Order: sequence, then C-alpha cells, then structure tokens
Amino acid sequence: MQWNKPIGFLDKRFVSFVLFGGLNTAVTYLLYLALSNSLHYQLAYLIAYGIGIVIAYVLNSRWVFNVASSARKILCYPLIYLVQYLFGAGLMYLFLKVFSLPNALAPLLVIILLLPISFYMNKRILSIKQPINGSEKT
Repeated sequence: MQWNKPIGFLDKRFVSFVLFGGLNTAVTYLLYLALSNSLHYQLAYLIAYGIGIVIAYVLNSRWVFNVASSARKILCYPLIYLVQYLFGAGLMYLFLKVFSLPNALAPLLVIILLLPISFYMNKRILSIKQPINGSEKT
C-alpha cells in the first residue's frame, strides 16, 4: 500500500502527519503542562517544543514520509520549527496576555493554526534529494 495515494480529497501522508502529530502533540502538551507548573510559560513552551522537534523528526521521517535520515535533513529540520516557534511564541503571548485565554488552551490553538504550514514545510525538508548519493528514498 502506497502512503501517498489520496483518501478522498486528502493525501494519506497528510492523514499520517496529523495522526503522528497528534501523538507528538499529546506528549509535548503534557510535558508543557507539567513544566508550566514550576517554570515561566515561555520557558516551559521552549523546552517542550525542543523535545517535540526530536520526536517529530523521528516520526515524520520514518512513518509519515518514509525517507532515510541524512545529515542535511537533520540540520535543516529544526528550521521548520524555528519558524513555527517564532509564530507560536507570538501567538502564545497574544492568546495569554492580550486575550487572557486559559494557560491550557493557548498552545492547542497555536497547534491548530500552524498545522498546514508545518505539513508543507516537513514535506519540503524531508523530501530533499541528496545531490551526491542518489540511493536515498524520497
């Protein structure tokens, strides 16, 4: 079964991305909640976010896009999450300080808003073809 065939109007990789992203989100969300009890919300968000990047790389490269790992991809991958972190940190500030939303709700809204951008950027980075070694699957 090929994972890049559409399911109705959805790309199967997108469905897998959402499912594995949901698993990663649950883990990092619980970590954020635990850390935010004793740390400033931005520091708790940063730590949980960093751990989430590692989990995301493993899940997305292996299970969503089924590509081999490479030094180039590993080095480029955090750029996805740097962009997302900057947008997410700004949204966290907006939701918590401007709109006074609950601490537990703000990161969930950030995740929902950044999901389409994350899928596109993951797809682009993890589909990088190796310029020298053509044996890598894309």
